[in-house]
Amino acid sequence: MRDAVATALTHHCCVHVGVPVDIQGALLSAPEHLCSANPAEMKRRVEAQIGDPDDIAGIAELLASGKERVVFAVGLAARQDGEAILRLAEMTASPVVTRLDAKGAIDESHPLPPRGLGGARA
Repeated sequence: MRDAVATALTHHCCVHVGVPVDIQGALLSAPEHLCSANPAEMKRRVEAQIGDPDDIAGIAELLASGKERVVFAVGLAARQDGEAILRLAEMTASPVVTRLDAKGAIDESHPLPPRGLGGARA
């Protein structure tokens, strides 16, 4: 998965990751904190992560400095915030990738979104 994402971002191309059906249907025995497929649990985690104002100010300063390279990844929890995410990406000249469950959250014809993970540019 890491290599697929790296290829998509460095070569500006679409990558597809095939997951065998038996793996898709297998029970997962991983620690709960590593499992994010449950939408209710994802929403709970997002709501629990309301940032500290000092942390947010520090992150804003870092983003504004242009010293760090940033890629915004958009998933189900941020699907309704596409316009704000795109404005932030424009301000930082950062690419945006979307998961399939967030497809359509941002305008994929915009120059910043290279393409969604699992899908080609519209």
